[in-house]
Amino acid sequence: MLKPLIHAVPTHIIMGSLGAGKTTLLNALLAQKPVGETWAVLINELGQVDIDSSLIASGSTNHLGGIAVKQVIGGCMCCTSYLPMRVALSRLLAQSRPTRLFVEATGLGHPAQLIQQLSSSHWAQVLALQAVLTVVNATNLDDQRLLGHDIFQAQLSHADVVIVSHADVMQPADELALQHLLQQDYYQNQPVLQTGCGELLFEQINLPHQVNSERQQTSYITLDHKIY
Repeated sequence: MLKPLIHAVPTHIIMGSLGAGKTTLLNALLAQKPVGETWAVLINELGQVDIDSSLIASGSTNHLGGIAVKQVIGGCMCCTSYLPMRVALSRLLAQSRPTRLFVEATGLGHPAQLIQQLSSSHWAQVLALQAVLTVVNATNLDDQRLLGHDIFQAQLSHADVVIVSHADVMQPADELALQHLLQQDYYQNQPVLQTGCGELLFEQINLPHQVNSERQQTSYITLDHKIY
């Protein structure tokens, strides 16, 4: 087990489909880091790490500007890359000793698995799970393939806060699609925040994770489902 830190690190999970705006939101939150604190980011999105270079430098792990970043590659860390995730996260915590952690999951990440893993006894004295954030693209809410996907439904139902991105370019049809989405049975009446380019105040998402039995039952796929 990882050597306990002085205080358990507040940890946010950021989820959403590919192109939803997760990294834009993450960049906006990182820009609000208080001086003197160290924040860490564990990224599992497939492809290039796209964190704002004005906030951090390129590389697998770095600390420029008080922000440390590490990437998990080789698959989704909620299933096929769980062990690499555990190793990468342990190293990230040991090397950076952060005051806050953000975990950006791949678009195919299942929230129930990731929440279960980060809440396990292995991390009990190390991580303090905070609000799980699910980002949805306001201009994609008419895509029935997305809305009907098990992973999308699970990401929405397990969110503590739903972030609607691209709200600045929403059309009337998008507004109607959003209202329709929020009437679905897998939506659990979580707070909904709208943003254009991730311009949210950190205080708006600095909330504890809510354990909700109804949400836990709304998984839509089994926990041992393999995505790849």
